[in-house]
Amino acid sequence: MNGRIFTFSILLFALSYLSFSQSVYTDHKPVYSKVAANIQIEKIEYTEQHTILTIKYTAAENIGITFYGSLSGDSWCLNNPKMPDESYQLIMLQNLTKNGKLIDDALGRQQMSFQQAQKGDVFVCNAVFEKLTDNLSAMNLIKGYLPRSDNFVFKNILFKPEYGIPYVNHYSDKGGTDSVKLLEKLNQPEKLADYLQRTALIQLENGKYSAAIVSLNKAVGINKEQNRLKELVASNISLGQAYYYANNLNMAISGFKEALDNAQKLNSPEDIAIIQNNLATVFDVQMNYSDAVNYYELASNTRLKMNDKEAYAGLQNKIGNIYFEINDFEKTLSYYSNSLITEKELGNQKEIAASLNNIGVVYLQKNEFDKAIGYFQEALKINEKQRNTKEIAGLLNNIGNVNFESKNYTQSIEYYNKSIGENTKINYFKGLSITRHNLGNAYSELKQTDKAREAYQQSIEFAIKADYTPVLYANYRALAELETEKNCAQALDFYKKYTHLRFNDEEEKQRQISELHEKYVIQSNFKQQKLLLHIDDLNRKIEITGKELSRSKEQYRVQKLVSKYRFEQSRKEIELLNTENKLAAGELLMADEKAKKQNLIIIGVVLLVLLISTFTTALYKQFAQKKKANATLLLQNAEIRKQREEIKEQRDEANKQKVLIE
Repeated sequence: MNGRIFTFSILLFALSYLSFSQSVYTDHKPVYSKVAANIQIEKIEYTEQHTILTIKYTAAENIGITFYGSLSGDSWCLNNPKMPDESYQLIMLQNLTKNGKLIDDALGRQQMSFQQAQKGDVFVCNAVFEKLTDNLSAMNLIKGYLPRSDNFVFKNILFKPEYGIPYVNHYSDKGGTDSVKLLEKLNQPEKLADYLQRTALIQLENGKYSAAIVSLNKAVGINKEQNRLKELVASNISLGQAYYYANNLNMAISGFKEALDNAQKLNSPEDIAIIQNNLATVFDVQMNYSDAVNYYELASNTRLKMNDKEAYAGLQNKIGNIYFEINDFEKTLSYYSNSLITEKELGNQKEIAASLNNIGVVYLQKNEFDKAIGYFQEALKINEKQRNTKEIAGLLNNIGNVNFESKNYTQSIEYYNKSIGENTKINYFKGLSITRHNLGNAYSELKQTDKAREAYQQSIEFAIKADYTPVLYANYRALAELETEKNCAQALDFYKKYTHLRFNDEEEKQRQISELHEKYVIQSNFKQQKLLLHIDDLNRKIEITGKELSRSKEQYRVQKLVSKYRFEQSRKEIELLNTENKLAAGELLMADEKAKKQNLIIIGVVLLVLLISTFTTALYKQFAQKKKANATLLLQNAEIRKQREEIKEQRDEANKQKVLIE
C-alpha cells in the first residue's frame, strides 16, 4: 500500500537557502514610463547580487490574473532597448501578496493564478533579476523574451549605474580577464577586489562555480593584504557559497568558518548570524546533524541578542525540522512550540498557522490523531480568516491524511476533494499532484479501481507540470500495483518508469553527498558521539545494502511482471510445455520406480554377499579349529603310542628279569 503524502507548511521542509547580505541601496522614487495606469513600480532595490523591482498591480475589473515564475514563455524580462536581443531573465517572484496578505514567498518555476480577482484587488510582488551592468542606464520590462508591440509592461526604467557591475561584457571570460589585467596594471587593488567579487556573483548566477571560486580566492587574498576586514567578510561568505554550490561542502565549511572568525573580529552580529546559519545549512545537507543543531542554536542566540524574534522563530523551527528528520518527535515538539510561542508574541498569523500545522504533522506521525486534528483545525481557522488559499488546501489535505490513517477512507476522500478545489483556484500544481495521489490511495483502499486509476493519472499530469519527481514516481508505482492483476503489460511499463525515476533520483542525491560526509545522530545532548559515529558507520553500510536490496526487490517485481506478461502472451505454448512437463514427470516417476527396484536388488545382493561371507568365515573358523584339534590329537596319539612302546619294553624287560630269578 502506498503511503499518504503530507502538504507541509513552508516552514517545515522548505529548501535550505543560504542567507545573503542586505540591500546596498533602495530607490524609492524610480523613474519609468507607464504602459498601463493600473500597474506601477514602487521601488528598485540594489543588492550585491540582484536587482529587485517591487511591482504593484491593481485589478481594473473582475478578471482572472496569472503571475508567472521563471522559465515561462510569459515570464517578465528586462530588455535592453538599444540591443533588443539582450534580455535579463526573471530569476523568481518573491513575496506575492493580495490585498496585503502574503500568498507565496517564493514563486520559482511555477505560476500562480487568481481566477476570481475582484475589481480593486491589489497585488504586490518582488521581481528578482541578476545585477545589471553599469552601462545599462535604461531598460524595458517586457512579457516574454523578445520585445513586441503588445508585450511591454514598463518602458525606459532608469537604473543607477553606480550600483551596477563594471561593464566589460560580463558573459565573456576573455573580457573579464582583460579587465583584471587592466586593473592590475593600474595598481588599483581595492577596485580589483570589488570587481572580482561582483564578477564572481555573476559567474555563480550562470553556474560557473569553478571560475567564481578562482575570482573569490583572489578577492579574499587582496582584501587580506589591504586589511579590508568588512570586504574580507563579504568575500569569505561568497567563497563559502561558491563552494557550497559546487558541492565541495568541506571547503564551504572552511570558507564560512574563516568568515565567522573575521565577522567576530569586526563585531558584526548580522554577519555572524548569517554565517552561523550558513554553516548549519551545510552541516544539515551533510547530515551532520550534531553540528547543524549546534550552529542553528548559536544563530538563534545571536538573533535573540539582536532582538530579532522573527529570525529566532525561524531558526527554532529549523532545529525542530532536524529532530523530525531523525524521528525524535519529543524534541521536535519542543522546538516547534518555541517557534509557535515566539510567533504568537509577534502576532504573525500566517506563521502561527504554519507552526500549528507542523505540530499537527508531528502528532499525526505519533498516531495521536485527535491532537493532530485539533492543531490542523486551529491552523485552518486562522488561514480561512486570512484567506490563504494555498495553506487552506494544505491543511485540508492533512486532515484527509488523518482520516486515511484512521481508516475512515470516505471522510478522507471528502477532505481531499476540498483540498483539490482550493488548489485549483490558484493553479498550485504541486499541491494538486500531492492531494490527487492521496485521493488515489483512498479509492484504492475502497477497491474503487477505476477512480483510483483516474486520480493517479491526474496526479502524474500535475507532478510533471510542477516538476515534482517524488510524487511522480509514487504514482507510477501505485499504478503498477493497481494494474498487476488485470493488465500485466501496462503494469510492467509503470514499474519500469517507477524504478527509473526512483533510483536515478536516489543516485543523484547520493552523488551530491561527499564520501567524506559524516552522519551524526543527536542523542542526550550529544554525550555518546564516538559510539554513535561507529554505529552510524554500520548504519551507512546497512543503508547501502538496503538500497541494493530495494533495487533487487524492484527488479524482482519487474521480472515477475515480465513472466506473467509472457504467460498471457504465450498461453498455448505454456500449456503445451505443461503437457510435456507432465510426460517428462511421468517418465521421471517410472525412472524413479526403476531406480528404486534396482536399489532393492543391489541391497539384496549386498546382504546375500554379506551373509555368504559371514557363513564362509564361520565355516573356515570351524575347519581351522577342527584341523588344529586333529593335529593336537595326532600328537597325543603319537605320544600315547610312544608311551605304550615304552611300557611294552619295560614289561618285556621285567619278564626277562623274572626268568633269571627263577
